[in-house]
This record gives sequence, structure tokens and C-alpha cells, in this order.
Amino acid sequence: MMRTGSGAALVKREPSTPCANDDSASCRNQMDAFFRSIPPEGSLGLLALGAVGVVAWRKKRDAVAAAALESKSEQEFHKESDG
Repeated sequence: MMRTGSGAALVKREPSTPCANDDSASCRNQMDAFFRSIPPEGSLGLLALGAVGVVAWRKKRDAVAAAALESKSEQEFHKESDG
């Protein structure tokens, strides 16, 4: 801990992500849960995370779009095969 001239203490902060430098299974599970909780339309909180939040949101948005496209293709396939 350092002191400034005004007497205020500067506290060294830990990384904001609990798993910043850890590749254990529990951290991977936490990150998977975080990814699943991201809304496809985004959020102000993700923007506040900076580049990490924007990248996570883009991945989620693309995954949701791909799943919707796959679902639509499957529905069309079944519709054609039933007809």
C-alpha cells in the first residue's frame, strides 16, 4: 500500500475477473456461466467491462444468430420432407 501526499491510501487492486490467471475447471465453469448469462441484446454492464465485455457480447450475439439460423433451416427441412 502506498500513501499519497494528502494521506490517502492507494490500494493495489486484484484483477476484476476471479479467473484472470487460472485455468482450473471451476474457473472455466464460472466463465461458462457468465457467457450463458449475457443477454443477446447486450447490456450497459458489458460495455462497462470494456473490450472484454464487447467481445463476450459479440460472441454471444453470433452464437444466438447461428442457433436461430440452424433452427430455421431444420424447420424448413422438416416442412419440405413432410409435404
